[in-house]
Amino acid sequence: MPWLPGRAFAAKGAWLGVALLPAAAAYGLVLTHCWTGWPTAAAWGILIPVVASFMAMNFTGSTPITSLSGVRREMRVAVPLQVAGAVVAVVLWLVGLFV
Repeated sequence: MPWLPGRAFAAKGAWLGVALLPAAAAYGLVLTHCWTGWPTAAAWGILIPVVASFMAMNFTGSTPITSLSGVRREMRVAVPLQVAGAVVAVVLWLVGLFV
């Protein structure tokens, strides 16, 4: 994690999620054939970094150099972006079910 760009754990988690996208694409397209179109693939492409960002953000405040104000600032920025990304992903997934 210290080599990933950004100071916030949420940003570092998003980078890890982006790094996982090729593996998820291989699993979704090759092994299970569950991605039926571009909306579903786009939904997973958005949702994987959002979930990874949320999971990494759970470690915010666990290092000895963080402060409560820094944790609040990171969460004030990251949580709305994570919610927006999740909503967009769910809408794309639902569109993919009907297209």
